[in-house]
Amino acid sequence: MQSTAVVAEFTKTATVMRSTRRAGFDGPASDGSGSTGLALSPRAYGHLGFTGVAVWIDPNAESIHVLLTNRVHPTRSDDRIGARRREFHARGAAVAKR
Repeated sequence: MQSTAVVAEFTKTATVMRSTRRAGFDGPASDGSGSTGLALSPRAYGHLGFTGVAVWIDPNAESIHVLLTNRVHPTRSDDRIGARRREFHARGAAVAKR
């Protein structure tokens, strides 16, 4: 298990204006335009891989969201995955609130 200080360092919000990046991860977009939509708290952090693998942790909800997809099959030009990712996180967040 990693120390609280290490986790805090790698998940703190970047100081770059309009960036959702963290030191080691990404964070949710405050306007809901990112892959998590508005489902996760501002403290959430995660990783979204190009091929569709997503791992997000929301400390406020004490939840972990893992989505394994292949967004490049059958073609890289299919952008429907964005809406599906937001739907996945919305449903996951709803379950975590129960």
